Amino acid sequence: MAGLKALLKEFLQSPAFAESVELAALREPAAQELQEQIGAFVREEAPLSQALAAVAQAVRARVVVRGRQRPLWGFGGEGTARFAEALGEVGEVRETEEVLRRALVGVDLAEPAEPLRAFAAHVLALSQREDARGRPELHVGYATCFLTFCWHILYHQESPVFYGTSHRAIKELIAAGVLEAPGYFARELDERLRAFFEVTGRIRELLRRVHPQLGYWTVEAFLEWFAARARGQAGGDSGLLSARLPTVGTGEALPVSEQPPAPAAAPAPAGPGGAAALGFGPVAAPQPAAARVERERETVQAPVFDPVTPLVQQLGLPESLLRRGWELLETRGRLLLSGPVAVGKTHLGLALARAFADPGCERCVVLHPGLRYGQWIERETGPGWLADFVQAAHARPGARFVLLLDELGAVEPAAALGALLALLEHRGTPVHLPLTGAAFALPANVYVIATADPDGSRLSRRQLWRRFPVLQLEPEPDLLRRWLEQHAPELDWLVPVWRRLNASIAQQLGPEHRVGHGVFLRTGLCERMVKQIWEHEIEPLLGLELDREALAPLRLAALRAEAAGASEHPEPAS
Repeated sequence: MAGLKALLKEFLQSPAFAESVELAALREPAAQELQEQIGAFVREEAPLSQALAAVAQAVRARVVVRGRQRPLWGFGGEGTARFAEALGEVGEVRETEEVLRRALVGVDLAEPAEPLRAFAAHVLALSQREDARGRPELHVGYATCFLTFCWHILYHQESPVFYGTSHRAIKELIAAGVLEAPGYFARELDERLRAFFEVTGRIRELLRRVHPQLGYWTVEAFLEWFAARARGQAGGDSGLLSARLPTVGTGEALPVSEQPPAPAAAPAPAGPGGAAALGFGPVAAPQPAAARVERERETVQAPVFDPVTPLVQQLGLPESLLRRGWELLETRGRLLLSGPVAVGKTHLGLALARAFADPGCERCVVLHPGLRYGQWIERETGPGWLADFVQAAHARPGARFVLLLDELGAVEPAAALGALLALLEHRGTPVHLPLTGAAFALPANVYVIATADPDGSRLSRRQLWRRFPVLQLEPEPDLLRRWLEQHAPELDWLVPVWRRLNASIAQQLGPEHRVGHGVFLRTGLCERMVKQIWEHEIEPLLGLELDREALAPLRLAALRAEAAGASEHPEPAS
């Protein structure tokens, strides 16, 4: 462990870590959009072809970070993209749909081997069909990367992606004696995949001791950084696996003669069911280094992280706004995020919950008018899931639990929230539940974040403000400008046009009816897509409040012409 901690310390102080934070911020909107595309297939609302096309497009995406172009998801996804395209073209599509849905729904990420084995077997069968002969894309290695990437997206980036760079880096860490993972060299695919999840989970937990927001995206960045070091940035040995590799816990170098031997491939089992047929050749475990010294008591001495800084880098929102929100949540135990449509209330709420809570201690509930108290607080058959969540918080008083109530204004307070509103006001004081009579209290380590639109709420502003400190979110022109510079520089005209729209809306309807920047933060944004967003999302929303005559000056063409005229004839400076 000491060797791994020393490497993590070096990584956290490297430019590669800072670059990975910027990359994670760019992934967030793309992940949300892709999650919806895959989720629509899982819910049988969209065909398989649509989900596969979305994955293929996503894994091919490239972005510029610190002047360097690189894959958005941290791995070159051409092979995975070709696999996704081939999967929908070969064999029985309906059978593939059923197999893939079973592999995606209700996966226990602690035991991922079984759904992957079933999916791999299906892919192997497809590759042997007459119409698939000569298609190298249908390889189980690509299938593994594809499926674990889909899990990564569906489960909020809380699982690792099994791809080549990570796999090789882990083998090099084991060969260097930095990691112990005997199962990684097992013949059985199940054991090897289980070992991969166990190893990446171990690295993530070490990183989260530094800061709880450092999840699997940081694990991937660390493994990529280590792999680059191990090959000396340009192939070959950088010294990590040769005479310059430091002995853990000492200042001495490890002699070349004591380096562990390179893993040697063992004979692959014969037959179509062997490991070789699944694309994973078995590997002999390396011998441990004789001179290696472990010091378990060594800890990661990483820089002290300001918890707000990663949020600023991830979200692009003003630091002062995020710092106020963090401090209000920390001191008051609850926070209401309010603001016009598409300013990122839910996005900020999720990011804040994940950063603030201990790992695995956050829960999001999307409220809706049909929700009733008995569905989540108390049922006739026993306590609801919120009671279980609160009980877990009682059992771990040293951990921080965060509950996110999304769309709080959509529900009838008495029917849906019941005792929760009283519990928020009287933290620690028990109330008696109406059905069972059981005492129920909200402990001090449960923090509540809520989101609500400022208009049309079923809860009055007085009801909300009495129970929550409010963080008001606004449309952010600077955020949209920076995003366009990065993703669609040819749309530099959009910000002044959008600002004119919001100025007119604020004057005619009030500032709460403005349109947020989030409506434009979409992968592949182009002029045609802007026109679609304007005509099919913004105009129908405004049409609820304005008649056709009042809406005409707010159409895209009219505002764009107005903005162009203003830029050609600017007002003289006073």
